[in-house]
Amino acid sequence: MKFLYLTGLLGLLVKGLSAQTTPARFTLKGQAVDTTAAALNGATVMLLTPKDSALVNFTRTSETGAFSFKNLKRGPYLLKISFVGSIPFNRIIGPPDGEMLDLGQLKLKPISKELM
Repeated sequence: MKFLYLTGLLGLLVKGLSAQTTPARFTLKGQAVDTTAAALNGATVMLLTPKDSALVNFTRTSETGAFSFKNLKRGPYLLKISFVGSIPFNRIIGPPDGEMLDLGQLKLKPISKELM
C-alpha cells in the first residue's frame, strides 16, 4: 500500500514539474530601425497568423522604435513591419523556450527608386 501511495505521489510530482517548464503565453518585443540604426518612430507593426495572414494584433513603434506584444499564445506568427519610404519587413516568429522573445534591432531597407 505504501508503494502505491509513493508511486502515485511521484507521478503527480513529475507531471506537475513538466507542466511548469514551458509557460502558456509569452511576450514578443523588438526595435524597428533603418539601415543606419536610426529608430523608426511610428512604424506599423502587425502580428499575423502564417497560415492565412489573419490579423492577431497590431501596434505602432515608440519614439525609440520599440514595440512589444504581451500575453501571446504559443505558436508561430508572421511579424510584419511597415514604414513610409521603407521596404516592408516580414519574418516568421516561433515561440521561445521562456516567457520573453527579444528580436533586438530589425532593420528596414529604404525604397530607392529614381523618378524621371
